[in-house]
Amino acid sequence: GNRVPSGAAAPPPGAYQGAEGGQLRTGVREGLGPECPAHWLRRRAERGGGMSHLRVQWLVVGGGPCGVVATGLLMDLLGPSSLAWVDSQGFHTCGRLGRYRGVPGNTRVSAILDALCSVRALGVAEAQTHRGSQGSTDCIQGKRALVDCDPTQTCGLSLAVDALNDASMRLRSLSSVHAIESTVQTLDLCTQGSDSGWWTVQLGEGPQGSPQLIQARRVLLVTGRTPSAIPEDVVASTVTVELDDVVALDRLMDRLSATPARLDQTWCVVGNSHSGMLAVMNLVTAGVPPEHIVVMHKSDLRFAEDRPEGWIKFDGTGLKGTVRDWTLNSLPEATRFVLYDPERSWGDQFREHGIDCSVFANGFEQTGIPQITVSGKVLPECVYDPSNGLVLGAAGVAGLGFGFPEQWTDPEGFTEFRVGFNMRYVEHATRVISQIAAGTEFREAEQQQQEEA
Repeated sequence: GNRVPSGAAAPPPGAYQGAEGGQLRTGVREGLGPECPAHWLRRRAERGGGMSHLRVQWLVVGGGPCGVVATGLLMDLLGPSSLAWVDSQGFHTCGRLGRYRGVPGNTRVSAILDALCSVRALGVAEAQTHRGSQGSTDCIQGKRALVDCDPTQTCGLSLAVDALNDASMRLRSLSSVHAIESTVQTLDLCTQGSDSGWWTVQLGEGPQGSPQLIQARRVLLVTGRTPSAIPEDVVASTVTVELDDVVALDRLMDRLSATPARLDQTWCVVGNSHSGMLAVMNLVTAGVPPEHIVVMHKSDLRFAEDRPEGWIKFDGTGLKGTVRDWTLNSLPEATRFVLYDPERSWGDQFREHGIDCSVFANGFEQTGIPQITVSGKVLPECVYDPSNGLVLGAAGVAGLGFGFPEQWTDPEGFTEFRVGFNMRYVEHATRVISQIAAGTEFREAEQQQQEEA
C-alpha cells in the first residue's frame, strides 16, 4: 500500500498517481495545485512559469555510500510512495569514494558485506554473483567482487565502489524513486496553513526537464565532507599537494614523474590518522627518501584494537588494515615525527623543518549544506545532535554519514565519532529514519513555538 510517515498530508490537486510495478507513484510536475505554498507561485510567475515541480514524502541529498544505504533503508523500512534523491554528480561517482578506487580500504570485507546485504532494497547479494567476471581487480586481494575476497581482511575500495554503484542503479530503477542530478540550494519550512510542516526545496541547474523545486515532508542530508582548506600561509610558503593526489598511489606516481625534482625535496604530511599515514606510505613507495618526510601531528598514533566483547577500540580514529600493518612493521625509522605547535604559524614551523612540499591530512569539513530557513529566519549554521542526527531547529531534517557522524562512547569511556561504513552506520541510520518518520520532532517544535508565544 501507500505507506507514508505519520502526519503527512495527502497529495495536492494536480498530483499524478499511477500504479507501476505494484508501487504507487505520487508527485507533482508542472501544474501546481492550491496546496502549494504561495511563494512557489510567485517564483514561478517571476521566472515565466516554466518551472517543473515535484512533491514527495522524503528527500535524500547525496549519492555517496551513506546516501545509497540511507535510500535503501527508506525503501526497506517505510516503502514511501514517493522519494526524491538528489546528487550533484549525477550518481556516477558514488560521491567522493569514486576518486579512490585504487586506495586500500580500512574496513574488513565481512563488515562491508554485512552492512550492504542487511539492506534488502540494495540487492547487493544478487548483484555480487555477476561481479566476479566484470571489471578490474582490487589493489589488495586481486579480486573482482567482495564475495570472492577473504572476508577477514580489507580490500581495495574499487570493490566497494562497484557494489555501491550496482545498488545505486537498482534503487534509481524503482518507480517511486525520483533520481535528480542537481544541487540543493535552499530548504524553506512552511509553518502555517495546509502546507505546514512541508519543506520547499530549491534546486540548482540540472539536466533539461528535471525539477527545480521540490516539496518534501522529511529530508535526509547525506552530503559528506571534503578535505579541509589549506591555510593561506602554507600556500604562500610551500608547494601544496592535494590529499587526493597522494592517497591514490597512481596519481602520486604520475605527479612525481612529471616533476621528478620533488623526489629530493622535503615533504610534510600534516596529520597521522589513516589518510595521513596512507600518504606517508605512498610517498615512501613512490621513492621519496624517508629522511625527507616529516609527519606533523597533534596526538600520538592510534591503532584500532579488537576487544573480546566484539567491539573495536579506536574504531573511528585508529589505523586499520594495510596502513596499520605497514605503520607497525615497515615505517622507516628515518621518518621524522614532530608535534604541531598551535602557538606558532604554519609558515614558521615549516621553515624550521625545511619543508618544500606539504600535504594536509588533518581533517575534513562539511560540504553541500543548503541554506535552511524556518518561519522566515535563516539558520546561521547547520548544527546537528550527534547522538540522533537531528538538525537543530529544523523539524523533519536529519543528517547522516561522514558529514553528520554519530558520536559514541565506548565501554571504556573513550568518546569518538563513528565514520566507518559498517553495520553500526546501518543501525544508526535506522534509528534516525525511524525517529523523524514518527514526527516527534515536529510535535516538540510546535510545543516550543507555543511556549515562546
